Amino acid sequence: ETLQLLLPYGLGTVNAYLLEHRGAFLLVDTGCSSAERQLRVYLESHGCNKSNLKCVLITHGDFDHTGNAAILQREWQVPIAMHRDDVEMASKGDMFFNRKRMWCVGWLSRW
Repeated sequence: ETLQLLLPYGLGTVNAYLLEHRGAFLLVDTGCSSAERQLRVYLESHGCNKSNLKCVLITHGDFDHTGNAAILQREWQVPIAMHRDDVEMASKGDMFFNRKRMWCVGWLSRW
């Protein structure tokens, strides 16, 4: 089932997906940290909890996909699966860790 999690500053939504099989759940992406409450309410309303969420799969290391992964790992002890090249992006909270910065990002950060 698709969940549309709100992005900050009215920027729209990002999709996350909750898959269920025989009472076990897999969550694909976790949204922004600002959508933590929305994600928790959704998980709970669909019967997903710390005992039956078996894995969180992160599609890529951008903040709008990894935002709640650390808290789910810490509080629910759920394993996180993601590409090894994106681990530093997620752990450092820097989505440009292993990417080239676009010229406008550097300019805007100095503005």
